[in-house]
Amino acid sequence: EGVTSSTILRKRSMIEEQEELVMISKLPKGAVKTLKAVELNNKIDTTLTIRRQQTIQLAGSKGSITLPEGETFVSFNEDDYMISVVAQASTESSLNRKFAPGQMLKPKESGTGTLFEKSAQTITFTIAGATDETVSIIYTAQIATANEKTKTLQPMSTLAISEAGGSTTSGGVYGTNYKDEDICLNKADIFKVRGVYMSANTSDAAVAPTMTYSSASGANIATAEIFQAGEKITGSNGSIARIISGGSAGSATATASFAYL
Repeated sequence: EGVTSSTILRKRSMIEEQEELVMISKLPKGAVKTLKAVELNNKIDTTLTIRRQQTIQLAGSKGSITLPEGETFVSFNEDDYMISVVAQASTESSLNRKFAPGQMLKPKESGTGTLFEKSAQTITFTIAGATDETVSIIYTAQIATANEKTKTLQPMSTLAISEAGGSTTSGGVYGTNYKDEDICLNKADIFKVRGVYMSANTSDAAVAPTMTYSSASGANIATAEIFQAGEKITGSNGSIARIISGGSAGSATATASFAYL
């Protein structure tokens, strides 16, 4: 049975669940003045070796990768640079192709075959006999100084999973379709999932519960009176929820979406 009206108790923000420190790392020692020493130009003394994969299409048997500022390629080693064919040349068929999909190519710095040239931030591959094949390159780079990243908490964000898979906007990527067994939330850090909502059919969007509220003064709702995302509210029946979206100001009533806790 639907609720047509309810008294809402508004609660202000407070720090809760402080044991949930998934986005915080402990410092190496109990008393640390700074991690950015003056002698290091106020930068963190950290060197990272990373490995990435990139898919490129050759042009005239050549392909190259350029790193952004602050990153450099490591010295050549067969274990640090690997090339495999993803797609054959556009002018070839499966009967006369020179490089087959899945074929591994061995890069080297001299001689013939797959030649490797490297500067600090650019590597170039020349593959003898190739034309416009698509290749996948695994390479190793070094970040001399890793800068910290600023993270801003986004309370009560929503994500719509509206595609079934196949030839859709997502390209049928596993985890982005509602028919997949696993669903990817497309975020590196997730604090908590508050709710999952389903629509009655594939034509309608899934929606969270909503409520309509008004100003205690009886006037149009002001901006300061709008519920903010993440706010906790308690209904007259004792139900507790957090606001997803508080609606907009300027009218006698506003509609807010929320998730029960």
